Amino acid sequence: MSPRFRLALFLVFAAAAVPLFAQLPVQTQKAELAIPFGVVPGRLVTVGEYLVFIDEEKPEASFALTRAGMRNLSYAAEVVTVETLKPVRDRSGEKTVFSFRLASPQEAPPFAEWFKTTAGTVTAASPQTGKEAEKKEAARPEIPEGAKTYQARHTHFPRGGCSGRLIIEPNRVVFESVGEIDHSRQWDLRDIKELRRDSPYSIRIVPFAGNEYNLQLQGQGMDSNEFKALVDRITAARIK
Repeated sequence: MSPRFRLALFLVFAAAAVPLFAQLPVQTQKAELAIPFGVVPGRLVTVGEYLVFIDEEKPEASFALTRAGMRNLSYAAEVVTVETLKPVRDRSGEKTVFSFRLASPQEAPPFAEWFKTTAGTVTAASPQTGKEAEKKEAARPEIPEGAKTYQARHTHFPRGGCSGRLIIEPNRVVFESVGEIDHSRQWDLRDIKELRRDSPYSIRIVPFAGNEYNLQLQGQGMDSNEFKALVDRITAARIK
């Protein structure tokens, strides 16, 4: 069990037992973690700046995420999707996207509220000057080496959409929304159930967990050779 998880688990039990820690906001719900070709039953817990998933079948595979280590948290109906800045290990391996299915849609919004509320805490705890933030941003590569980028528009249901870019990286597929960051997504190749190409300018991503994404490529389209190469990589990632 990792030191981070031991600390988070300690906070969970301490918050319930000790008045001092009881001042920390705590919420817990039954949840299923999506993994390739199955789900893991457990509980999803927030305490302070930690989001903890307790694996009921294999407690040693439980893990904790910090708010500072998250890129985004969103939900659709009863499914909560978390995107992390760095890979985190669950029982299926390391990944950067985690999908949790709750018992009902009403249980998802509090987790999104926790994500928004703790954002200010993280910023206050780790202040940066404008120059420091600029240096950090400049040091981070915009696009990984070997990645392919397409200008794209995400089609919303039932109408509307947002513009951004589709990035095909060596080990994952990313959509970065320019105007609506909560519509940004990233999928490890093995987490993609199906990839469809209705035309060189129309791409549909169907993950094992979460909503499918309809993208309209703008400017340069994806030709049949590029599409086939990506499908082959997705297939190969599932059987590793």
